[in-house]
Amino acid sequence: MAATSGGTIAAHNPSVTKTATFNEQTLFQGPQSGTYTITVTNTKGGTITSPEGSATITSQDGDHCNLQGSISVTAGHPQTQPCITFPAGLITTTWNDSTSDSGLTYTGSGSAGQNGYYYVPGPGSPITTPCESYSPFVSDVQGVVQSSINGALGIPGGASIFFDSGYSYGGISCSPNNPGFQYANPVTITVSIGNSSRSESYYMPGDAISYQKSHISADQGWQLLNSSVCSSTKNSGASQTSVTVTCAASGTEAWNAFNLAGMAQLIHAQSQTTAKSLLNQVQGVVTNSESFSLNGGTFLPTNASNITFSYSP
Repeated sequence: MAATSGGTIAAHNPSVTKTATFNEQTLFQGPQSGTYTITVTNTKGGTITSPEGSATITSQDGDHCNLQGSISVTAGHPQTQPCITFPAGLITTTWNDSTSDSGLTYTGSGSAGQNGYYYVPGPGSPITTPCESYSPFVSDVQGVVQSSINGALGIPGGASIFFDSGYSYGGISCSPNNPGFQYANPVTITVSIGNSSRSESYYMPGDAISYQKSHISADQGWQLLNSSVCSSTKNSGASQTSVTVTCAASGTEAWNAFNLAGMAQLIHAQSQTTAKSLLNQVQGVVTNSESFSLNGGTFLPTNASNITFSYSP
């Protein structure tokens, strides 16, 4: 059986170290609720009741508030009525709602208590986790450095990776990092990560397959008739720098103790009977399997170069 004796192909071990930054926005803390004093005007005539609780009015900014305490409003005599809002943002707003068909108009402007503010996470802020440990920020900046590292490693498509160190992350810092301070407007926080690295080792399966194809050979004294080499490889015994790669290769070989020219010299100018007897003594030739095709006569050509062979394994 034809085979290869094994060999060595190249392994690659790129290692990359990168830093990265990612810009985050300060977080927002708004008041839980605020109470506005709304002026209620009767534009229809007579006396109209402005209900409480279920009645909601809308500001020009799109905020909503719920009226508190039912009041009666007579035409020409505007009244005031509390209205509680639960804003998602800053709560300075202007009210001018005349959409109700009740004949009442609600107006007013100003601030209902303290406005919301922006802050850096950390001790002294609503989120006490330090900025450099705050999970969303950590995830974002690590994702950026991962992309940078992977791009620099340059692992080609089809590579077989047999070692991966994983990511080693550097320290994270934030700037600014003053979690007790309240900003009136959003501020950009630059989140930075220090030296982060990853190392991988790989080989190209095509290298192993090509090696087998170019090194498969028959045993001494035999002739390679055909061969078959793996289409994919298997790995074992991997370390950071080397791996054992298996790629099966096999072939069919035939005994070739004499080359064909030598066999022609052996039987030239012989009778068919003598030529068959001589060939029967050649190792690998099946006894009495020979046949001859002559252009007249019973003797083989006297010129050995005029003798050709065909055979099957």
